[in-house]
Amino acid sequence: MKHILIAEDQQSARFVLTFQLKKAGFKVTAVENGAVALKVIKDNLSTDNQIDLLVTDIEMPEMSGLDLYKSISEQNINIPVIVMTAYGSKNVVVELMRMGCSEYLDKPFPPEELVDRIIQIFEEIDKRNEESQKIESNKAQLEEELNTYKLKSSKLREQVDSAKTAYESITKIEDKNLNVEVKYKLAPLADLGGDFFSIKDTETGCDILLADVAGHDMGSSFHTILIKSVFEENLKLKKNGADFFTELNNRIFDEGENDRMVTAIFIRIDIKKMTAEITSAGHPYALFNGNNSQNPKPIHVLGDILGILNDVSFETSTIDVCSGDRILFYSDGIEDSGYIDNKTGKKIKLNNLGIMELASKHQKLSLDKYVNNIWNDVLKFGKNNPKDDMSLVAIEIK
Repeated sequence: MKHILIAEDQQSARFVLTFQLKKAGFKVTAVENGAVALKVIKDNLSTDNQIDLLVTDIEMPEMSGLDLYKSISEQNINIPVIVMTAYGSKNVVVELMRMGCSEYLDKPFPPEELVDRIIQIFEEIDKRNEESQKIESNKAQLEEELNTYKLKSSKLREQVDSAKTAYESITKIEDKNLNVEVKYKLAPLADLGGDFFSIKDTETGCDILLADVAGHDMGSSFHTILIKSVFEENLKLKKNGADFFTELNNRIFDEGENDRMVTAIFIRIDIKKMTAEITSAGHPYALFNGNNSQNPKPIHVLGDILGILNDVSFETSTIDVCSGDRILFYSDGIEDSGYIDNKTGKKIKLNNLGIMELASKHQKLSLDKYVNNIWNDVLKFGKNNPKDDMSLVAIEIK
């Protein structure tokens, strides 16, 4: 039951208003001036009998309605107030409105109008409270969701950092004192790149692998770890390139958490037989740069992309090599390097022919300068704006 306080110096008016408000279901306290009203309000603050709404006249002895409103405002007592104004007190109404009071009734008025106004005020208060509760509830929910997001984001960041560290570890090349000379440039597009390069000595020479995993996320890092594992297992098993790729394809299907396309090139150098076996799994052609030849030649080897089909096949090309011969191979981020032609709007790609021209241009240089110059020319051709992982590797037969 809402508690209404009436401050009115006329006894008959107090009686009529009290009767009508009680009839409407309100609890009513009626006093004769503002001073008493202020005391009632203060005495009942934060109690079960607190005042929910004040109805006050303006002209009253001891303390006017205007002074009463000022007092409760200054003391931060937050209750709705309806001021009853008589003829000739419009200047007081203006003062009340300036102070923030917007509820008033002009005397004389039927008591039913006061009842309707009070009911309307409480309905508006209930509506504001309900909206405020919704806002607070939504705020709490958003804060909870934000905290959950921060927790998940923190865990994801930890996973990404861990995957990044793992990727950096597995792509680190120990290329000292190998059976062949090797120079390379590796530039992942993101922290979690999709290219994997490794070269390991064998009893008769060395095995070399360059693989390109689609994507630049933790899924691609998972496949990169898998590729490294199978490659190192194969060093002991000594399977040829075709059998190695078949096993790798099976493992991608068996252990892969998601579909992920992989292209790769496997090269086995036998320095006793002086041969190089090149096997491709949908990878760009390698280039053979003979020590006595004038121009590099593509090594045309076909093979299925890994991770797409269960039944796969791979070709192997065996070539004779001699001291000083070079084999250049790269990921598709190299041959896809390019720029947008301003006139046609089409992308101009470097492609295999462009790489062959660069290899021919720098073939007389030392292996280190050979790789560095080709790399710089590739970047220059693509306006130093790579769109994919880029790997460029060259080996030279000692």
